[in-house]
Amino acid sequence: GKTLEGVVQDNHVQNKVSVSGLSTKWHHVALVFNGESGYLKLYLDGKLVADKTGINYVGKEVSAHPDNPGLGKVNSQDAFDNRSNNYYLKGSLDDLRVYDRALIESDVSALYNLGAN
Repeated sequence: GKTLEGVVQDNHVQNKVSVSGLSTKWHHVALVFNGESGYLKLYLDGKLVADKTGINYVGKEVSAHPDNPGLGKVNSQDAFDNRSNNYYLKGSLDDLRVYDRALIESDVSALYNLGAN
């Protein structure tokens, strides 16, 4: 199966959540980041599958990476500024949404159920 990762990075510190064993069918994915509460959550098909707490982003601005922001393409770089090959999403994205607040579990479930009908 395939692996899906969600990453929030501050300088060279990566905070990552992931799920493995994905099938190649369509999935509803939600990545929720709350800098004030210090958590990153990954939902798959309406269910929480991974989370990370203790992330300290209080008072920091969240923005896209200045070099090459985007979805579906990652330019891998380690703490020593060594770049490796680009990694591309092998699939499609549909109905992409970005919110100005951290969604709660019932929000994610409701969004998943919208697509199920």
